[in-house]
Amino acid sequence: MQNQQLSIWLSEENLCSTTKYVAEGSTVYACFIDMSKAFERVCHHKLLGKLESEKVPRKIICMLNYIFSVSFASVEFNGHFSYKWKNSRGVRQGGALSAHLFNIYTSSILHEMNSIEHGCCIGLTKRNVQAYADDIVLFCPTSSALQKLIDKLTELCGNHDLKINYDKTKVVKLGRQDIYKNFIN
Repeated sequence: MQNQQLSIWLSEENLCSTTKYVAEGSTVYACFIDMSKAFERVCHHKLLGKLESEKVPRKIICMLNYIFSVSFASVEFNGHFSYKWKNSRGVRQGGALSAHLFNIYTSSILHEMNSIEHGCCIGLTKRNVQAYADDIVLFCPTSSALQKLIDKLTELCGNHDLKINYDKTKVVKLGRQDIYKNFIN
């Protein structure tokens, strides 16, 4: 589990919700999603459209469009460079804006995920997803409901040319008995 995913899950709000669920004898299933090459898959055209719909100032959209239009890539091997090709996808990993741009790119996915009936309800509040950039955590009180969330996330990610790396995605079951066992060992 990556540190950033763990910090998202351990945010005060999620920790309080999980603690309340477990204290009441319920179980929480959490799925820590690993996105496969998430930043590299961002489609520039779709991103620019989302920025426009979010009412980002036109000057910023034009600046990003210019940066995308003059970005090229090549490969160096044994001191020789391949031909250059235009990038139509990707935001720079580690770039100051990249996580924010990725959040905007995936905001409609998260909004739709939040509208799904499955999730953990505390009072009138339902939670089923927490995310920052490509670190996504899904949570539900049953494994079958969690599977439905995973299936829906897979579908929505596919619509955005994003892929989940199932080999690195992990599920954790939290419950009163599970926590007790962890303290014993």
